[in-house]
Amino acid sequence: MARIGLEFEAISPDIDETRHPEEAPTSYVERVARAKAQKVSSADNIVIAADTVVVHEGVVLGKPAHPAEARSMLLRIQDDVHHVITGVAVAGPDGIVSDIDTTTVHMV
Repeated sequence: MARIGLEFEAISPDIDETRHPEEAPTSYVERVARAKAQKVSSADNIVIAADTVVVHEGVVLGKPAHPAEARSMLLRIQDDVHHVITGVAVAGPDGIVSDIDTTTVHMV
């Protein structure tokens, strides 16, 4: 956005990002993206929020707690297919709209 001359501020809202039991990954990322957008939205700003998860063999891989866990996750998905699911929400004066997208990745 800076490249095209738009002023912006990056904010990490304090929200509960706990995934509900049995919540589908697509529902989860959309819910969290909407919660992030809603938390920091105001009448005079447009807010873009997103959340992403990786799903491998039906298991949602959460945010790694430390570098060793990140390495373990990368080794787990190496030479295999996984899905990256992102929820995006845009909040403005007229409310919030959201959507999700899934990308299938073969990590070699």
